[in-house]
Amino acid sequence: MKIKSQLGVSLIEVLVSVLLLTIGFLGLAGTQLLSAQNLSASHERTLAILYVENMADRIRSLQEGLVFTALNGLDNGSEITCDVNCTSTQLLQREFVEWNRQINNSSVEGGLPNGAGIVNYDEGDGTFEITVFWTDYSDVEENEIEQYSVRIRI
Repeated sequence: MKIKSQLGVSLIEVLVSVLLLTIGFLGLAGTQLLSAQNLSASHERTLAILYVENMADRIRSLQEGLVFTALNGLDNGSEITCDVNCTSTQLLQREFVEWNRQINNSSVEGGLPNGAGIVNYDEGDGTFEITVFWTDYSDVEENEIEQYSVRIRI
């Protein structure tokens, strides 16, 4: 009796190959999801850095004759009612409110999720601490409050 050589592949070999390919594709999908989450977090941190630098530039541009402590305690709900003949301090306060509204815009408009900014002036050493806060939604299980702070002296 002659033993015939097998031509082709068996059904079990095909099923094992399909299983291995499926596991590989699931691994690729998980990597893609992690990459998208990290991209989102990186984008938000970049925006926060830009907003902090933007406020530092606004402070530098209006530094003549300012009462810097006027920034302490302001938030995005503050209203500055000065349209004409504003003092430089009122201009800085108005810049702060506008800056904070930009941070709090929707993500589509270039803002940060639940974004807010704080500026504190320390008269003792003449420095500003500019901080931007936002909610990081990239991790589905934990929505963490992120922040970026810079201390500058003008």
